[in-house]
Amino acid sequence: MHHRRSDLQRASIERPPPRLHAIRSFRVQSFEVDTSPESTTFAHPLEEQLVRAIRNVCGNVPVGGGISQADDFRTVASALEFYLPAVLRKVHAFWKHESLDGVFHEIATKTALRQIEIAGLCIFISDQTLAPFHIQLRFASDVDEIEWLDCRLGEIRDDVMVRVPYNVYFNHGGNRAIAERLYSIEWRFHVGFGNASVDT
Repeated sequence: MHHRRSDLQRASIERPPPRLHAIRSFRVQSFEVDTSPESTTFAHPLEEQLVRAIRNVCGNVPVGGGISQADDFRTVASALEFYLPAVLRKVHAFWKHESLDGVFHEIATKTALRQIEIAGLCIFISDQTLAPFHIQLRFASDVDEIEWLDCRLGEIRDDVMVRVPYNVYFNHGGNRAIAERLYSIEWRFHVGFGNASVDT
């Protein structure tokens, strides 16, 4: 029986300070937050589905290689549509009445043996507007669980979250508009858990 790690941590940022601060233990598990050290709950089905899809697309791809050409990458994108809102709504009230209706990647890379990075644009289901997102995650070697997650979504400009109409963006050739400025974006939502360093 696999036991859930009790030291997973969540970081939440409304208006990002200079550093990302871990606030308390956080994990999506049957859509509840359990911060007790005795917790031995298992991964939620949304997490399991996402990890299985990612494991499949990583396959024989070398570290540093792209994963978007894999046959099952659409399954990864589809799983992210459901998993990311589930994580975000446990931290941010905004997501209680919001979800995603599509994910478009500009970056999709295997960055380490069991680790990926995906960035691009997602569609808010409520009004079909677009926002940038950036996720990095590492999955477990022997079970369909995420060991570490860092998720950033939505851009702040002049104290307001930017929501770009779908047709405006794609009619004006927004190709790689996110990838080229990924690390200069002021993110509206930022959640995560786990340890970025691999245990030795």
